[in-house]
Amino acid sequence: MVKGGILFLLLVLLPVRGQAQEVGDKAPGFRGVTVQGKELSYDRDFRGKKPVYLIFWTTWCPHCKEEFPLVEDLYERYGSSVEFIGINLGIKKDLAQFVKNKKIPFPVVYDAGNKIADSFHAQVQTNIVIDKSGTIIFKSRDFQEEIGRLLKKLKEEEKGIER
Repeated sequence: MVKGGILFLLLVLLPVRGQAQEVGDKAPGFRGVTVQGKELSYDRDFRGKKPVYLIFWTTWCPHCKEEFPLVEDLYERYGSSVEFIGINLGIKKDLAQFVKNKKIPFPVVYDAGNKIADSFHAQVQTNIVIDKSGTIIFKSRDFQEEIGRLLKKLKEEEKGIER
């Protein structure tokens, strides 16, 4: 049991191998089902239509829990112009109840087998912003104030406001 837990943590916390998706790269397509049962497809629902902010997290990550109020504040300000999607890399059991209890206002997808994380070369606490055209314009292993400025710029561009 202990070995299995250690292996699980290593798989989640160590860098993902394979094709790196970095700033300037085109975002890979991905699909997932929210904890409410709605299917999301990046290519069908968002690419070419709306910028996307991906937050890779787990219910057991203390830093993720600290960052969630900051992310929720950004969602309140920019959620009408930018699609926020939480990508959960943790344990599926009780995830829906966690989302409900914490009143997380944006869609949360359970990443079975870390397929979405692998495609983005992401780990727990990775934040990724994808512009409307599908290019990764921000990627960081933790929450940064720069995200707010970037989301504000995307909202202004969406509304046609010049800076």
